[in-house]
Amino acid sequence: SHHFTTNKITNFFIKVSHAITKKMFCADVSTIISIMRARDAGKIIVIYPEGRLTCSGHSVQVTDGTAELVKKLGIDVYWITQDGAYKSCPKWGGLKFRKGKVLVHGGKLFDKDEIKDLTLDEIRAGLEKAISHDEDKLFTDVAYRSKAPAKGLDGILYKCPVCGSEFRTMSEGDRLWCSDCGAEWRLDEKYVLTGPVFDHINAWYDWQEEQIDTSVPMESEVTVMSPGPDGFLVKDAGHGTFRVNRDSIDFNGTVFGEPLEFSEKTSVVSAFPASVGDHVSIYSKRVLYYMCPEPDRRETVKWVQYLDRVTKERTGKV
Repeated sequence: SHHFTTNKITNFFIKVSHAITKKMFCADVSTIISIMRARDAGKIIVIYPEGRLTCSGHSVQVTDGTAELVKKLGIDVYWITQDGAYKSCPKWGGLKFRKGKVLVHGGKLFDKDEIKDLTLDEIRAGLEKAISHDEDKLFTDVAYRSKAPAKGLDGILYKCPVCGSEFRTMSEGDRLWCSDCGAEWRLDEKYVLTGPVFDHINAWYDWQEEQIDTSVPMESEVTVMSPGPDGFLVKDAGHGTFRVNRDSIDFNGTVFGEPLEFSEKTSVVSAFPASVGDHVSIYSKRVLYYMCPEPDRRETVKWVQYLDRVTKERTGKV
């Protein structure tokens, strides 16, 4: 993802490794050109077709345009999955690794001669089937060692299934609880929840998305982070109002001391890459903006789920 170039340390490694960066969920012709050049030079091209790390360890839809790229490249396609990778380092867990089991699988998906006769829908379906996984159903008898297995889980499980309150869950050690009604859960090292309603993270996470009513816009005050003139991220670049509805994603505020207003269609920006408990990211006119909801940055995941819900409704996958 191109956003890694805004950090001086990761930018260095991207340059020395000759990685091809992509501005996520926006048109980025330079990426396609770089990929085609790599193909013509006989290089192996590695693509992450979901375009983001998932919050719950369940695969998401393949990014729009991936099937078209496979068709255009016209080369052999292989798949690789890392089962257990989410459990060893969940996105909500603060980048703390948990000792457990990870298995890497791979195989051939499409032959270059076969691709010529496949439709885009067939390619897309093949890609989604190849990467489809649900970590709650993998390695259910394996413990992933952690002194605090539930810490950070309130960053993605924000809605209490007992009383319905939002952003009142708290986590510490192996405990997750609602500060409004007092409902409590325990998460063990095998990722099993003990408590009311749900016994797995994904079931709770999916339920939250189902509760979202996309006929009601979502709006929040945000702090904005954005790259400065040197290309590196400025953490307090501006402030404003961030809003999303079924049709558009809108911002109105001030960035780098200048008024800024933009609107992007949800049919184009179909998902939010995000950092749990901190921000969602979006490009407008090829400029990167991190939107950090205030006062509770845990609202980030609700933004993610809102747009995921909109995209599923638009594509008929609800």
